[in-house]
Amino acid sequence: MPEIDRLDPSSDCISKTLLRDGAVIVENAIPDDIVAHIHEDFRIPFASQSATCHKTPGGVKPRRVGAVLTYSRAAANVLANALVLSVADDVLNENCENYQIGATTAIDCPPGRSDQRLYRFDEVYPVRIPGVEFQVVSVVALTDFVEENGAPRVMLRTPETRNSDEIVPAHIASATMRRGSILFMLGSTWHGCGRNTVDKASAALVTNYSLGWLRQEENQYLSIPREVVDSYPATLQRLIGYQSHGRRLGIYPGDPDGHWRKA
Repeated sequence: MPEIDRLDPSSDCISKTLLRDGAVIVENAIPDDIVAHIHEDFRIPFASQSATCHKTPGGVKPRRVGAVLTYSRAAANVLANALVLSVADDVLNENCENYQIGATTAIDCPPGRSDQRLYRFDEVYPVRIPGVEFQVVSVVALTDFVEENGAPRVMLRTPETRNSDEIVPAHIASATMRRGSILFMLGSTWHGCGRNTVDKASAALVTNYSLGWLRQEENQYLSIPREVVDSYPATLQRLIGYQSHGRRLGIYPGDPDGHWRKA
C-alpha cells in the first residue's frame, strides 16, 4: 500500500507535496488543548443526531454538523490557522484574487461505519479547467485515526493518473494520523472515509477553501447567525464570504471600494 508523505509544520515542502501527490499529512499541527476544546464543543450536536445514525444496507451513517463556527469558537483557531491559510494561498491565489471557505463540517464516524465510496470535493462543480485547482481541503483529526476506526482513504496522484478520472486501487493510501494532525487534500483528489470496525467513534473537522469566484457549497450567510459573524475578527468574516472577489463579484451597494467588509 502506498503511503502519504508526512511533514512537520515547519517544512517548506507542504504545498509542493500537496500539488504533486494530491494529499499530504502535517503532523502535530494543531495544539492538543484546541483539538480537545473543539471535540467537546460538538459532543452535544453529535449526540443530537444519534437517532438519525441508523443502519442502512451500506452500514451506519456518520454524524455531520455544518456551520461549525456557530457551535465552536475554538474552531476559528483551525479555520484561520496560519499554516492552513499559507497552503491555501500557495494553491489557490494563482487563480483568484481571494479565496473563501466553501464549507465546514464536523464529522463523527461511529462504530459500524462502512467504507465510503471514493469521491472528489470538486464534484459539486460541473466543470473542470485544466491546470486549475478549485479547492484546498483541510481535515483536522479530532481523534487518533487508525485503519480500524475509519482513517480516510486517499488516492495519491502519479504523473500517469494526474489528469485521469479513473480510480486506481493500487494508489489508495490510508491517512492514519494522530489527533491534531492535518490531512491536506486537493478538491480533485479521490478520497473517502474508511470502515470503523472498533467500538469507538473517530472524529474530524473538515474545511474546504475554494476560489473566490465560485459559489460556496454552504450558504454561510444563512447558516451562521449575523450576530455570531459579527463576533469574529474581520479576517475570519472575509473567509466566511463577507467580501467581494475583486471589484465585480459579490459587491455591496454603497461600498465605494467594492468590498463588503474591510479589516
